[in-house]
Amino acid sequence: FNEVDVTDKHPFIQALPLLDSAKVQELVDDNRQRRLSLLAVDEAVNGIVRTLEKTGQMDNTYIVFVGDNGYVLGQRRISKGKYFPYEPALNIPFIVRGPGVQKNATFSQMVTLMDITPTVLDIANVAPTGRTPDGISLLTTLTKGTSIIDRTLLLSSGPQDSPSGEPLPMFDGVRNSRYSYWKYQDGFEELYDRQIDPYEMASVANDPAYTKVKAALAAEWNVLKDCAGASCQVASAAIPAPGA
Repeated sequence: FNEVDVTDKHPFIQALPLLDSAKVQELVDDNRQRRLSLLAVDEAVNGIVRTLEKTGQMDNTYIVFVGDNGYVLGQRRISKGKYFPYEPALNIPFIVRGPGVQKNATFSQMVTLMDITPTVLDIANVAPTGRTPDGISLLTTLTKGTSIIDRTLLLSSGPQDSPSGEPLPMFDGVRNSRYSYWKYQDGFEELYDRQIDPYEMASVANDPAYTKVKAALAAEWNVLKDCAGASCQVASAAIPAPGA
């Protein structure tokens, strides 16, 4: 939050001023209001569940609770938004309840929004026609606890302006179970080893020990950028250890 040293970040972020006390208080209030607004969500979910129970449909209904994106509130000096692919903007809740779903089970492997469609189709026991989904079904994971394939997933941006009207720097990259790597259109790169730096405080994109790591992640992106269907459902390639 309000990171002091951003010399390893893109020049756009380097140019952001430190958040002053007034802006910090604004973000604190914003965060508190967001949490308070969840009361309405709790009430809505409660009403839906009660109705399903009263009408005898609870044992034949799956409830999927999911967000569409995370949100940045002061991290990296970014006052608000979801554009840059740092962890607060990427992580979202994904909760499923329904017949056969294991109770209180939690899975830490990466899944993505594109997995929802094949999962719902699998639950409904129907097959898509005309195309193969890019995602994977999570039904056997939910019901039997089978492991989720360790995939590399794409990170990508589209054209977007900052609140001041300045175009934001576009990027492409990948994220796997350990690393987040992306490259901006102007060539600036950021690479984080989340195993030792979970808060992404220091990019290792220019660290010689990570040269082979970066090359392997770039190769993953080159394969996945044009994937479709089954070719998106492959396990991550082996990534060399730092310094190898």
